[in-house]
Amino acid sequence: MESFKQGFSIFLDLGDPEAFLSLGSDGLDNLSQISQYEFSRITKKHLLALIKSLFPKETNINASNPYFAGQLLAHIANTTPEKFFDKEILKESLGFLNYYEINPTSCGYFYQFLKPIISRKNWVLKEFFLDAKSIEVLTKNLMSSSIAQLTKDLIINYYETCDDLLSSLLNFVTGTCEDTARICTEVIVDCIPKVNSSLLNRVFTSTRLGKLVSKDQKQGKYPLMVLCEILKLQREIQAAQLAIKTIADNIQVLCDLLESKATNEAKIIIINVVGLAAKSNFGIIRLVIGQSSFIRLCTEIFFANYWNSMLHCVCYQTILTVLSSESNLLLHAFFDAGFIEKMLEHSESPEVLYKKSLFRKGFMGFLTKIGCELRDSRSKVIKNYVKDLSGWEKFLVYVSNQETIENSVLGGRTRYRHLTSDDINFINSMNTNEPADNAKLYQDCNFWSLPIPEIDL
Repeated sequence: MESFKQGFSIFLDLGDPEAFLSLGSDGLDNLSQISQYEFSRITKKHLLALIKSLFPKETNINASNPYFAGQLLAHIANTTPEKFFDKEILKESLGFLNYYEINPTSCGYFYQFLKPIISRKNWVLKEFFLDAKSIEVLTKNLMSSSIAQLTKDLIINYYETCDDLLSSLLNFVTGTCEDTARICTEVIVDCIPKVNSSLLNRVFTSTRLGKLVSKDQKQGKYPLMVLCEILKLQREIQAAQLAIKTIADNIQVLCDLLESKATNEAKIIIINVVGLAAKSNFGIIRLVIGQSSFIRLCTEIFFANYWNSMLHCVCYQTILTVLSSESNLLLHAFFDAGFIEKMLEHSESPEVLYKKSLFRKGFMGFLTKIGCELRDSRSKVIKNYVKDLSGWEKFLVYVSNQETIENSVLGGRTRYRHLTSDDINFINSMNTNEPADNAKLYQDCNFWSLPIPEIDL
């Protein structure tokens, strides 16, 4: 304790942190011993000295001094954050991103002591972090998770004045560098549900949203991910309404991408973004989707991929949206796509040969769920269509059987469950008046025991 007090006194009197920081972990254990009076003696000179110790030009990430300096700065920021409301201190802090070697540890120290003061929304911070130079420095170093988190905090806390920062990120999302587009997309997608809607309405204008739909197969997926997140907002928000209009205006571009040699990952995002727009139930989006080739393409993509569960899932969600929309235009487009006929056909042959072995097709579970939706639908349009289909009654038997299996013991039918002699003795003890029938016990135990809840995808 004595060496800690002595080191801290030298630091306060001379402004040189070396003697104090050399205490390392011993000093960390005693930070809580610093009194409020001693904190009040810390000046700009002391903070600048600590920051320079925190980001030495020749960074050794294993050194104890930077770690101790970071902990002390974070301690001061939590106790007296107003001491950091100074442009010179912020400039020295941000300067390490420009002039010093970047490493995750340094960025972590930087974010650690700035995080407590960002939420104070002081005007000095707004003016400093949201000028052109700071925005350039931040966006250039977003590959560091700490800087990315700092950028998110700025957007969420300074939504009144951070239009330029969010706009800069959007420009990178639609840029040519895939790595930068990816990290900027992650930052924006994480911010959209948390930020004030007034900022979204200001930044996500018709012009900017229009740029998020591109014919470029490689870069188009990141802008569409941003568009997906906007479509998840409440439909009353202006940005969400403009996003729906953007999808309606560009439905042919999106259909062309689906029909092209785009990757399955890109197709998943495209189907998801159109499906989310359709969920809004706006008349214009129903009209353009019903008149386009989108539902036909979804049908072809769904049945062409046996094993891609994520692709099947987004198609399934889109089909549920169509079936629940009560839109005759969408329903007739669904019928014209031949999805139900293909569903009946695959229920006749649910297995496929792969490397000399038969495997159940990966989408059969989704077909069971869609079949149940059609079976239980109250729509007269759907009922009138399916009743005249050849094989529909036989399909209903198949769907009912599969539904029972999928909601019974995990693993399906009896071949996956082997009763032990203890199982048989226990069940026989409960049925002493009946003769033992091991075959029946085997079937009953496997088919009806341990029901599992149905999972909503």
